[in-house]
Amino acid sequence: TGNSIYIVESATGNVLWRGGKSGATQNFAVAGRAMDYSFPSEIRVVDMNGDRKLDRMYAADMGGQVWRFDLTNGNAAGSLVTGGVIAQLGTAGDATPTLAENRRFYYAPDAAFVNTRLENFVHIGIGSGHREHPLGVVNTDRFYALRDKNVAQMTQAAFNALTIITD
Repeated sequence: TGNSIYIVESATGNVLWRGGKSGATQNFAVAGRAMDYSFPSEIRVVDMNGDRKLDRMYAADMGGQVWRFDLTNGNAAGSLVTGGVIAQLGTAGDATPTLAENRRFYYAPDAAFVNTRLENFVHIGIGSGHREHPLGVVNTDRFYALRDKNVAQMTQAAFNALTIITD
């Protein structure tokens, strides 16, 4: 439950796009990186070029994954969004997960543009935790400062070939 993302037209309630596990009702499903974990928080929406339109989304799930989605405004639902996991910081995808690495993200990542003399990137800040057991000592929760150096919009082939950030 909660492992899908929807873009809805606010005036009519019509679903414009949906991403989730593979299936006929999805406009987007990532091969090999299914949306197996729920997204308990809002999605961080970013306007990359200042035109007041959604260009990028960042999301975090209960498996400790950070997702990035790029949008091509004006495209049909089938080609509107490209994306995938950019960071695996919990037990998602681990063959032998441990309780210490069972990190969960309950809140949306923060995103900030950084322009330096040497490089441009999107800084993504996110902290893990276990809301039901905030004083628990089994998990090793952390705050992460990630650099998304792929500032330009990416194709799905580029997302599929991306080296994922790991802990």
